[in-house]
Amino acid sequence: MLIVGAGRFGKALAEFFVKEHHTVVVMDKDENKIRGIEDTVAQALILDSTDEAAVTHLNLSDFDYVFLCISEISSSILTAQILQEAKVKNIYAKASNEVHAKILSRLGVSRVIQPEKQSAERLAYSIIMGAEELVDLLRKKNFMIATVDVPKNFQRKTLGELEIKRKYGVYVIAVERNRLDVKDLDKIDAKQPVIGVDTKTETFVLPDATFELMRTDKLVVIGTSANIEEFREYVSKEIE
Repeated sequence: MLIVGAGRFGKALAEFFVKEHHTVVVMDKDENKIRGIEDTVAQALILDSTDEAAVTHLNLSDFDYVFLCISEISSSILTAQILQEAKVKNIYAKASNEVHAKILSRLGVSRVIQPEKQSAERLAYSIIMGAEELVDLLRKKNFMIATVDVPKNFQRKTLGELEIKRKYGVYVIAVERNRLDVKDLDKIDAKQPVIGVDTKTETFVLPDATFELMRTDKLVVIGTSANIEEFREYVSKEIE
């Protein structure tokens, strides 16, 4: 990973990728910013990203992703042009405002990031987990992922007994379970708010046919948009 710009957003990205054991190179023309991160990343460079000769000397093809995290608009645009001309494939560029975002998009960067809408950690995690590719695939196949509450008639039944895929055309890919920190769970009315009781959410990924559902569960399902909407309608009627 190459991160251009060691401001707050760039540093947050670098720190997250380092924690996930990725090789990270950071560059910034401000020596003071580089000093704060040089011991964390694989390499920290004091370099002006608008200096085309210096930037292209970095062997940009060695990087899977380049993150352009410069707030100053003119420097950001010029750097984006240099990266594009160097045929860098995956350029993620931070935009300071809507106008900046539009210009970067027209330059053809892979993705424009607006920090006030998306945190650095969320962006980094989505890349590591392949979420970008998953979203594209779901969109192409008209599939979607949704979370729905478990209706009464599903409680205390296994996924095998319910045959959700056969009946409703959706797959259960995870179950989110809220556990209440109380002594007598069965005496609690699920329709009433519980005051002063802590809850802890556990996620069970790809549960098998023997998994038994509880009343505090939520189903994470995947299917076509039409099937998801039909399943949501059925569940909402059973919950009412």
